[in-house]
Amino acid sequence: MAAAPFGGLRGGAVYLERPVGVDLHEAIFERLSDLALSADDTISLLNEMERMEQPMWHKSSYSSDQGGQRVEVAGLDGGARTVRDSKDPTGPALMFTTAEWVAFTIGVRVGEFD
Repeated sequence: MAAAPFGGLRGGAVYLERPVGVDLHEAIFERLSDLALSADDTISLLNEMERMEQPMWHKSSYSSDQGGQRVEVAGLDGGARTVRDSKDPTGPALMFTTAEWVAFTIGVRVGEFD
């Protein structure tokens, strides 16, 4: 079996060429990993969310009152965000660290989810 020029086996597959886009994804990952929260900071952030009585929710500018999908976002200290379905305000909310939110917004801007 010939070894791949950049390191060989990856997830059980042998690559003969470096897959397209890997360099970009590795650069983004490296940059965002510097922003990741430690375990203690994550626990502090979760505790802060529990103490929040009325977060300042903002509806997406793409949402309408005509039904359909609506999303609201609330900012937290340190740049983290929480996201919920505006049709179910007492339902679950997703929490994203600063690094996760930055990665998501970059993905939206470059059309990754289109």
